[in-house]
Amino acid sequence: MPADAPDGVDIAMLVDAVIAAIAQRLDRPQPQTFAQPDAWQYLGLSRSAWFRAKSADLLPRPIHIEGTGDRWRRKDLDQWLERQKPRRK
Repeated sequence: MPADAPDGVDIAMLVDAVIAAIAQRLDRPQPQTFAQPDAWQYLGLSRSAWFRAKSADLLPRPIHIEGTGDRWRRKDLDQWLERQKPRRK
């Protein structure tokens, strides 16, 4: 057992558990709509960058879901990300 492993910890079992948890997460369906904080995280924006872009009307329009509020569609966010990529000549 490695010197830095606590007594009684089976590293192989821990690695197997982490791999199983990752595989299970990857098998889950991905959300098709995002609440505002999830949308800015999905795009990789900070909170302030999100609100600057939103106030400048640069972001995709949200959809309103009754009882839930505004949501952003994954496909709209993906298209927005594609448009942000620099074009090469």
